[in-house]
Amino acid sequence: MTYDPDFPMVYLHARSRSVRVCQQHLGFVRWQCYDWPLEDVMYRGREGQWAFFLHRLSGIAILLYLLIHVLNISAAMWGEEASKSLFAIFHIWFFRLGLLGVIGAVLYHALNGLRIILMDFTGWGVKFQRELWYGVWALFLLFYIPALIKIVPEIIRDITGA
Repeated sequence: MTYDPDFPMVYLHARSRSVRVCQQHLGFVRWQCYDWPLEDVMYRGREGQWAFFLHRLSGIAILLYLLIHVLNISAAMWGEEASKSLFAIFHIWFFRLGLLGVIGAVLYHALNGLRIILMDFTGWGVKFQRELWYGVWALFLLFYIPALIKIVPEIIRDITGA
């Protein structure tokens, strides 16, 4: 393994609860080191960490929905009876709750993806990432509440049989 002076060396000090980053400048023997408290380096459960976690979770939910959707469409190969029976299963109240989840996952994933694009391709995006995340939630609620108003009464009607 060769040493590359352009990449810093990182040390974790467990006793002092700090991170030391050392780098050799301009190929000289002299090293320049910086110490940061561990609290300033690690995630502390703030907006960025939640945005990352929810983005991955919504992506997995979308993938599961797409697998179920492909299964539903491929049921047409087995004939009209199989396709209709599988289609009827997807209209029970349990799957309609899942539909609300998929709508929310797609909406959040799309809006947060736009936030990530702004953070990656603008000079100001990272500086305002917290405000952008709250903006994602404001837009999410603005678009998701009409879906709730439309679908929740249908679910309640299916459960109660009214």
